[in-house]
Amino acid sequence: DSFNGHVFDVIQTTFGPEDEPIISDVKVHRGFNQALFVRGDEPGEDSLFDRVLRAIKDFVSEHPDYKVVSTGHSTGAALSVLMGAGLAELNVADNVTVNSFAAPL
Repeated sequence: DSFNGHVFDVIQTTFGPEDEPIISDVKVHRGFNQALFVRGDEPGEDSLFDRVLRAIKDFVSEHPDYKVVSTGHSTGAALSVLMGAGLAELNVADNVTVNSFAAPL
């Protein structure tokens, strides 16, 4: 694909961990998906998504009326969109909002 003379090579993958997709019919940029869902090298090390998910579940259990907002800038914006979609799909909170700034195309 090209856009104003620039060539893009975007490799897509299923949204979520490879072994257990969150939304199997949604495709996302592989690099951003890996940044969020790939587990660490150490045995038992959770992915970034797993760590944030656990923290939000704990927080929401103590404050069920609070709103969950996922936000980021640039690369963080891309990750915040994926994080927000995952939280919403998993019904982690009644109210999940994403505010992203200057997300990559």
